[in-house]
Amino acid sequence: MSTRYHRALALLPRLINLCDKILVYDNSNIPTLIFSKDNTYIEIFPSNHWPEPALRKLLGL
Repeated sequence: MSTRYHRALALLPRLINLCDKILVYDNSNIPTLIFSKDNTYIEIFPSNHWPEPALRKLLGL
Protein backbone atom coordinates (compact mmCIF):
# COMPACT_ATOMS: atom_id res chain seq x y z
CA MET A 1 0.00 0.00 0.00
CA SER A 2 2.81 2.45 0.76
CA THR A 3 3.98 2.53 -2.86
CA ARG A 4 0.45 3.04 -4.19
CA TYR A 5 -0.14 5.81 -1.63
CA HIS A 6 2.97 7.72 -2.68
CA ARG A 7 2.20 7.28 -6.38
CA ALA A 8 -1.33 8.62 -5.82
CA LEU A 9 -0.02 11.65 -3.91
CA ALA A 10 2.45 12.37 -6.73
CA LEU A 11 -0.52 12.67 -9.14
CA LEU A 12 -2.23 15.43 -7.13
CA PRO A 13 -0.58 18.42 -8.88
CA ARG A 14 -1.67 17.13 -12.29
CA LEU A 15 -5.17 16.36 -11.03
CA ILE A 16 -5.50 19.83 -9.49
CA ASN A 17 -4.54 21.44 -12.82
CA LEU A 18 -7.13 19.35 -14.68
CA CYS A 19 -10.03 20.07 -12.33
CA ASP A 20 -12.12 23.23 -12.14
CA LYS A 21 -13.27 22.23 -8.66
CA ILE A 22 -11.57 19.89 -6.22
CA LEU A 23 -11.51 19.22 -2.48
CA VAL A 24 -8.60 17.36 -0.87
CA TYR A 25 -9.05 15.80 2.56
CA ASP A 26 -6.57 14.40 5.06
CA ASN A 27 -8.22 11.12 5.94
CA SER A 28 -5.60 10.04 8.51
CA ASN A 29 -7.97 10.28 11.44
CA ILE A 30 -11.08 12.40 11.17
CA PRO A 31 -11.52 13.57 7.55
CA THR A 32 -10.29 17.17 7.44
CA LEU A 33 -10.31 19.51 4.45
CA ILE A 34 -6.75 20.57 3.62
CA PHE A 35 -7.20 22.09 0.14
CA SER A 36 -9.96 23.44 -2.07
CA LYS A 37 -10.05 24.85 -5.57
CA ASP A 38 -13.04 26.46 -7.27
CA ASN A 39 -11.96 27.61 -10.72
CA THR A 40 -9.13 30.06 -9.94
CA TYR A 41 -9.91 30.47 -6.22
CA ILE A 42 -7.55 28.31 -4.14
CA GLU A 43 -7.57 27.83 -0.38
CA ILE A 44 -5.10 25.91 1.77
CA PHE A 45 -6.02 24.66 5.25
CA PRO A 46 -2.79 23.68 7.04
CA SER A 47 -2.88 21.29 9.98
CA ASN A 48 -0.41 19.73 12.39
CA HIS A 49 0.00 16.79 10.03
CA TRP A 50 0.11 18.98 6.88
CA PRO A 51 1.82 22.35 7.55
CA GLU A 52 1.54 24.91 4.74
CA PRO A 53 5.02 24.33 3.20
CA ALA A 54 4.36 20.57 3.02
CA LEU A 55 0.93 21.14 1.46
CA ARG A 56 2.32 23.52 -1.13
CA LYS A 57 5.02 21.00 -2.06
CA LEU A 58 2.52 18.12 -2.20
CA LEU A 59 0.07 20.09 -4.34
CA GLY A 60 2.70 21.61 -6.64
CA LEU A 61 1.90 25.19 -5.63
